[in-house]
Amino acid sequence: MKQIKQTEDYVIYQKRTGRYAVRDPREKRWINGEAKETILRTEQLIPATGATRQTERAD
Repeated sequence: MKQIKQTEDYVIYQKRTGRYAVRDPREKRWINGEAKETILRTEQLIPATGATRQTERAD
């Protein structure tokens, strides 16, 4: 894994597959779920989406 960015709160790595991993350097635990998504959106590594997708159905 290649280190992308390091702060006091987290370290961002990029895997060979292009996906990202986020780790807490103090507790040495991986950050997952919504917390990981928020960090990656803040760092502009994944696109920020507006509202969730809604499909229109003709009744």
